[in-house]
Amino acid sequence: MYRATRPILLAAIVLGLASPALAIKAGDTVIVKEDCMIRIPGKDIVAVTKGEALKARRVEAGWVGFKKPAEGWLRLSQVMSPEDAVEHFGKAIQADQEDAGAYLARATALLVLEDHEGAFVDLGKVIRIAPETVKAYFYRAVAEEKIGEIELAIADYTKAIELKPDYKAAYYARGQLYLTKLKKYNAAVADFTETVRLDPKSPTAFKARAVAYSKKDDLLSAIADHTRLIELDTKNPQRYVDRGILYFKNRQSDEAVADLKKAVHIDPLKYRQVMMRFPLYWISRAEHDKAIDYCNLVMQIDSEAAELYFFRGVSQLAKGETDAAINDLTKAVELNPLDAEALMRRADAWQEKGDTQRANADRVAARKIDSRIE
Repeated sequence: MYRATRPILLAAIVLGLASPALAIKAGDTVIVKEDCMIRIPGKDIVAVTKGEALKARRVEAGWVGFKKPAEGWLRLSQVMSPEDAVEHFGKAIQADQEDAGAYLARATALLVLEDHEGAFVDLGKVIRIAPETVKAYFYRAVAEEKIGEIELAIADYTKAIELKPDYKAAYYARGQLYLTKLKKYNAAVADFTETVRLDPKSPTAFKARAVAYSKKDDLLSAIADHTRLIELDTKNPQRYVDRGILYFKNRQSDEAVADLKKAVHIDPLKYRQVMMRFPLYWISRAEHDKAIDYCNLVMQIDSEAAELYFFRGVSQLAKGETDAAINDLTKAVELNPLDAEALMRRADAWQEKGDTQRANADRVAARKIDSRIE
């Protein structure tokens, strides 16, 4: 079991060293002092609990505006900074060391302040005093995750789910640990599937499950989840790019081209640049066949992109296909005469063929463009 010592911040409170209240501004995370209601103009009011952390959207005339859990307002006197909350609830704990609510509230503030060890200790006390407190297990799992105790975090997320079977945040958080830390992809898929069941319009859950399916090499299921993401937001170009790459990996070239074209149509400048980055990834991994196949694919969308000829030429050269590399690098230079790197790569190709004269000519031309080249 993880053991931690109380940090300096809490030591100051134990010694009674009070500090002035900190000003709250838009963008700050604040802590609710007592159970209260967010006032929503023209609508019902929404309850918030003592110790809940909220993001301040606006601060004006003695009020703080929020967007979540509902769009509305609280009086400035009803919230405080995390630092002030640690002090405020610390005093409550001194008055009653069995006050589970005060420990939970202070732990929430400590999490906001990224004092995960302090939060871990306080949440353990909440669980000792009130073992059915669902939020305490969830928050302790967050703290455990941050301090590297992954198995403990899994156990606490699991306990939170046992106490609250529809706790979608716990399913999602546990699924992320299975996916990213433990590489248990079947378990990750199961948790994200439960998250999707509880929230069928959650883009984060569909995206996470698609990643888990991809890790399992279940590309068709990953594509299905990306299709759902597109249905949720048809004007998001990144979602077409993501699905297009999956189609490419699944050798569905026509579908891949259609998706990449759609992304470029929505945002021509940005997504043309995005598409050009993928060959670099495969080249960096020495997966030159994939880089070449991808360049061939994207050339159906943009046959005059100098970058594609450059990347394909680099991969061909790495594979020993020297003549093909020279042809592509020559095309890259024709399309972009100031591409010094393409000239240097073509020089390497000429050298491979034993044509030192042409290799030296390319190197001289490259150095005239970029004097930093040695």
